Amino acid sequence: MPRNAAGHEAYVQGKIVKREMPQEEARHYAHDAGQSEEQIAKIVGPQPTYEIVATGVAIAGADTLDPPVQ
Repeated sequence: MPRNAAGHEAYVQGKIVKREMPQEEARHYAHDAGQSEEQIAKIVGPQPTYEIVATGVAIAGADTLDPPVQ
């Protein structure tokens, strides 16, 4: 994806996949997001997450974007 695609309208084709994030990984992301130690301690066990596995992406105004990162 181009690094400067943020804020552009995008159309994505693919699947939404549910997975479980291990507790420690979820706590790590919570810490990085600036959550309090109290909030982080409430994360117990694997956490459900959803990801888009894209098979195609079209970005409006793509002619003004940087080349995709390889």
